[in-house]
Amino acid sequence: MISYLFYLFYFILALSPLYLLMSKKTAINILYPLLFSAQFNVTQFLKIGITISFFELTLITSLIGLILSSYKNGNITEIISSIKIKKHDKIWFYFLILSFLSIIISCLRVFLENLNPDPKMSPVFFLRSLMSLNKFFFYLPIFYLIINFLSAYYENEIINKTYLKSMAFAGILPALSVIIQYSGIGFILLHNNSSYSESFRMEDYLGARPVGLTNEASFFVYQLFFCTLALYYSNLRCLIKNKHYYFLLFLFILAVILSLSRTGLLVYSLFFMLVWFRKTKLLSFKSFVRAIIILPLIIGFIAILARLNVGNLNIGSHFLSAFNYSSDLSTLERYGSSEALFNLFKSKGLLFGVGIYNYQYYIKDFLPAYMSIFHYEPGIAPASFNFIIQLFAELGFIMTVFFFVKSYFTIYKPYIDSFIKDWFLFLIIFSFSFQILNFAVPFLIILYLPANEKYSIYN
Repeated sequence: MISYLFYLFYFILALSPLYLLMSKKTAINILYPLLFSAQFNVTQFLKIGITISFFELTLITSLIGLILSSYKNGNITEIISSIKIKKHDKIWFYFLILSFLSIIISCLRVFLENLNPDPKMSPVFFLRSLMSLNKFFFYLPIFYLIINFLSAYYENEIINKTYLKSMAFAGILPALSVIIQYSGIGFILLHNNSSYSESFRMEDYLGARPVGLTNEASFFVYQLFFCTLALYYSNLRCLIKNKHYYFLLFLFILAVILSLSRTGLLVYSLFFMLVWFRKTKLLSFKSFVRAIIILPLIIGFIAILARLNVGNLNIGSHFLSAFNYSSDLSTLERYGSSEALFNLFKSKGLLFGVGIYNYQYYIKDFLPAYMSIFHYEPGIAPASFNFIIQLFAELGFIMTVFFFVKSYFTIYKPYIDSFIKDWFLFLIIFSFSFQILNFAVPFLIILYLPANEKYSIYN
């Protein structure tokens, strides 16, 4: 019954842009359904070139509402013609340009018989590349229309504040869903999202590991983390009360612990260490003394946490198992897939790669010996658990290094908002664990408009 209320709530949210965008007074609140719905992607409604889940449904209704509102006010041409591309958005365009170059190069390499894609994989390798870039083609145009529409009515500061608060609150229901799933009282989810290789199944979460509103615990934590990041900045900029901040922070951390995601435990630890180091200026004697006092408390908390058992697993042992490739089949496959990607890079990607999202056409020839216990049917290949190595194999060394260097010098400028810098920093960190662009979350930063930035891409 509880899960039905979740579905009902998100359905109402998905339809709400049709109402919100019709008035200047309510249009800013469209950020709530957009950012909330990005967290619920376990259920697919249909697939029409792109998987339509709650977020995509919300985008479609947002586009319809925007068109109706603009037609009513007679300013649709003005909104389209004045679209602005922010400086940090250039990263997405760098990625797209390099992806198209990699497709052209891979076609030439196949033509010259320098590459031999697995003929049993489908579709044709270059179509796979284009199909896998569909989020860029679908999300970006609608995102720019929406943010430009909001910019016509609101100051950037208002948009930023609403964005941070709505992003922070977007994590509440996913975190609650994990707690409900862990409690064993039942929480039914329809798993059928083909983007995550899911076939139709109903899961009631009675005795099952919690995964929130997505397919895996690591995916849940990945999405929740950016809500936590927005929560931190909301508190830093005095947008929410301290008591609300600490309550939500406790809720989010509890959900991460109950999910038993090793990726989540590691990334959250890194984040709080980063926050601590930023606040503790160790060059100051006073801060150094404070750090000496607090450090034993932190160590003690970690020691207590490591001894806790969640379900049938010890948190400490489960976390450390991530560093032992043979600890379980899941970890073994992660290490084996990453090693195979690295071998593929050394063999085929030292200059130019095999083409964006084409690693599966070649990876089977580079699997290490210990992966022989896994059997992959013809046309099926192991998943990528390291997007960074995947990029080196697919774009090649030259283009991958160029991409990261250009991205670094685009983001790490004095005038770039620190929230944006942290957003991309942790996207990179999560990239070492899985393919981050399978989700809507990374692209949501396009809807954030720092007030101190010049917007023309040509500046």
